[in-house]
Amino acid sequence: MKSATWCLIVLFASISVGLCEDGQLRVAAFNVQIFGVSKFSQPEVVSILSRIVRRYDVVLIQEIRDVSETVITSFLDIVNNDSLVDGVQYSLSVSVRLGRTSSKEQYAFMYRMDKVTIVSAHQYMDTTDLFERPPYSILLNAPGLPQFFLTGVHIQPSSAFNEINSLLPVYEVVSNIFNTSRGIILGDMNADCSWLSQTSYSMLDLVNDGRFHWLIDSQTDTTTNSNDCSYDRIVVSGGVLDYVVNGSAGVFRYDDQYNLTMELALDVSDHYPVHFTLQGEGSTGGGRQVMVAALVPLLAALCALALIIV
Repeated sequence: MKSATWCLIVLFASISVGLCEDGQLRVAAFNVQIFGVSKFSQPEVVSILSRIVRRYDVVLIQEIRDVSETVITSFLDIVNNDSLVDGVQYSLSVSVRLGRTSSKEQYAFMYRMDKVTIVSAHQYMDTTDLFERPPYSILLNAPGLPQFFLTGVHIQPSSAFNEINSLLPVYEVVSNIFNTSRGIILGDMNADCSWLSQTSYSMLDLVNDGRFHWLIDSQTDTTTNSNDCSYDRIVVSGGVLDYVVNGSAGVFRYDDQYNLTMELALDVSDHYPVHFTLQGEGSTGGGRQVMVAALVPLLAALCALALIIV
């Protein structure tokens, strides 16, 4: 009798987990540190990067430095090849090359095509030259969630306070263009240590404006090296906060999780990914959820039969 009872418990627990997981959207931002031809030529590093990206449904990749603009698409091919066994495919939304000097960078949002749809993209027009790398935004549709946008940033360290303080006007512009106040600003803000003191942090408009909430606090180390700095941040507008899963925001310490040497971890990046999870409303998990739900009667019948036999 016990075995049959446990059969019912395990099966229905599995079904419940399946339904919940499909209603969630895992979002991350990852400064990959000079992601160009040299890094892409290291198979072990690229394999780890692919493994990290495939943990998430949407990932902002920063610091892409590649004159040929081919590395990020080649990396997408590797991620998709690694995802074949799960039947998952990713796509890209990539910015133009940005920067005042010859050392230009791109932003890229890599996303699961079965989880989100990119409705529109917007490159911020920095007419007053406030940013070294002007923010890049995408507007998304995701099952069970209201339409929202992500704004990716990589803040210039030496101008951290001024650039971060210029993100509020950016939010207002993007919000008007996309016609929604539900926005998330994420990326390497260099918002700690020698680049931004706690006093300066407390004076930021995004900190003092009650419409925004910082998911990554100043006590969270987002660096893989010996520094203890909260450089990478996630800031959500109030309308998004209702959908953030409690306790889901944090860093992914891939060196510990994958048991990497410090040397290999630093070859991957000097930053950890920062992440959070959004929970959609209702039973809107897509195809897998429908499939699982359809199996409920059959699974229940099988377990009931097991109860009778025992």
